[in-house]
Amino acid sequence: MGMLAARVKTLSITALAFTVLGAFGYDTSSYVQEGLVAQWDGIDNAGLGFHDPGANTWKDLKGIYDLPLTSKGAWGSNFLEVVNGCAANYGAKGPDYLTIEVLYRQPAATTKYGFLFDNGDTSHYLLIKEDGKTLFFKSASDDVIQYDALDGEVHAVAAVYSSSTAVDAVYTNGVTATGVTATANYGAGSAGWLMLGDRAVGTTYPWSGEIHAIRLYSTALTAEQLATNYLVDAVRYLGATPDDVLSICASPFNLDVTLTPGYAGRDGLVAGESVAMSAPSGEVTVADGFKATCTGWKLYDAAGSVVDSGSGTSFTYVHPTPAAYRRLEWQFSTSIRVTASGAGGTYSPAEQWVAFGASASFLVSPDEGKCLYVVTNDCSAATWTTEDVTVPNVCRPMNCFATFRNAYYVKPDGDDAKDGTTRADAKRTIAAAVALTSSTVDGETVVVMDGVYTNTAQITIDKPCRVTGEHGPDKTRVFSKAAARVFYLDNAKAQLEGIAVYSDATTAIGNFAAIYANYGVVEGCVVSNFLSTHSPVYIKNTGSAVKNTLVCRNVTSGGTQCGIELNGNGTLAENCRIIGNTGNNNDYGCGLYLWGGSLARNCLVACNTNKSTNVAGAFVNNGTLENCTVVDNVILNGGVNAGVHLGTGAVRNCLIHG
Repeated sequence: MGMLAARVKTLSITALAFTVLGAFGYDTSSYVQEGLVAQWDGIDNAGLGFHDPGANTWKDLKGIYDLPLTSKGAWGSNFLEVVNGCAANYGAKGPDYLTIEVLYRQPAATTKYGFLFDNGDTSHYLLIKEDGKTLFFKSASDDVIQYDALDGEVHAVAAVYSSSTAVDAVYTNGVTATGVTATANYGAGSAGWLMLGDRAVGTTYPWSGEIHAIRLYSTALTAEQLATNYLVDAVRYLGATPDDVLSICASPFNLDVTLTPGYAGRDGLVAGESVAMSAPSGEVTVADGFKATCTGWKLYDAAGSVVDSGSGTSFTYVHPTPAAYRRLEWQFSTSIRVTASGAGGTYSPAEQWVAFGASASFLVSPDEGKCLYVVTNDCSAATWTTEDVTVPNVCRPMNCFATFRNAYYVKPDGDDAKDGTTRADAKRTIAAAVALTSSTVDGETVVVMDGVYTNTAQITIDKPCRVTGEHGPDKTRVFSKAAARVFYLDNAKAQLEGIAVYSDATTAIGNFAAIYANYGVVEGCVVSNFLSTHSPVYIKNTGSAVKNTLVCRNVTSGGTQCGIELNGNGTLAENCRIIGNTGNNNDYGCGLYLWGGSLARNCLVACNTNKSTNVAGAFVNNGTLENCTVVDNVILNGGVNAGVHLGTGAVRNCLIHG
């Protein structure tokens, strides 16, 4: 193992997330580097120095032969899980090589054929299973090197060529394999492309299992070099703890700082041998946006127990007697910069420093005439759409970027002749402000300022915009006695939120819903005191929904129910309260009506009264009632099913009483 100590292994600043590397002091640079032409590492799977569970490509650490993943491949903690087929495919001819190393787990199986790693040449295979055995290198002429490794354990296999066609030796777990013969008919890298899990893109001869690492060399590695590589694999992947080793790492991860000795650690130590150890003192800048301060050290044994510790940045280490594995972990406090920016608003704070793994929070305040559309970042695919942003688990310097859309304003004493772009120049009617929004750019917002608005005609939201009460339904109210819908949503990205819609409980509005979402989402509204022959809230077509909305004190009659009606596969009512409504409905009840494959989830249906003989609570004609509470609903004329009537569909995890 003496070659390892000569290599310095330092993670770059990008190695600041997910799986902590160097737990035993080794990383991808610890392998033999001479002649290494392609390297896929399960721990450093994205070429960032850490395991990225969201990576969609297995990065070749030599920077050439990246392997895009397919649906057959998914990341485990430090390996690629191959599920019955082609998991990754380079799509072009791979490198020529004289040594191949693969670290993998082959579950016990009896499938006749399965190709773990292949070069796309249907006459020459790299590593397959056949007839219940693992076959390492097979040719069309059945020159086979094989061994039985179907024990469910992780194995390292390697083959060394003296030329592109002649295999000199085969190794298993770092030693020469026994009971195998070399083949003189292979042709390493001679044709096709690099592929994991099959020999073609289609599932022709699929393989399943875990692939931890693959390395290809243009040189024929020696037995000593292969043993070195296997020892690194064993320490990094299998938790090996050699007695002559002092490995060195850092917490919370291997920072790019100068340590003595470095992250390569020391090997070949004998009992009682001493080594001077040191780390930087004071705060150091690891990279732009990242600072660290050494706060001490901990020394662990092979079992992971702390056997010694200190608060300084230097000390003399003495290898134990008898010789035994030790791991030194330098302790660092960290500070990582998080910024927020984007034209159209201000940020509080715009810059902050947080510890590794902590959360960062900031408030986005849009400028007048603007509304927040989305907040993105330069580290992940995570996004936020609320003005109060919390970024969890900050692991590397991050810049957050806010994107804004236009906002238009409405107030009770506004003027429709004005442009609506400021509060001072607000429109008077919601419909006039909706007319200003884009038909093609989604996310523009109509801000309905506090007050009471009297509605006389249907307000149509047929654009991909949001109409929102500035301070919620307690402050923003629309009163209507018109024989018409109050709001009609007819765009898949239309949103109505935070507005109370109500009537006088005595004026009949006819066969109209107060809110009709043909396409769109209603959220955080209140609908009350309507008298009609139609459901006050009517949700239709896939993707349309009503959420966090209170529907109360409405009265209906005829063949419909009073409350919320869902009509269509994929329509949704979620976290709604349907309380104190009254109906005189012979057919469908009066609280909640589901049909067409709809779903109601986490809703309260309570204290609704049907003056007729049918359902007072929830009528599930064709849909699913899930995690709902249906209580104290009453039928006055002696009918049945006061709580829930189930036709076609399902009722799951619900509380039903009365």
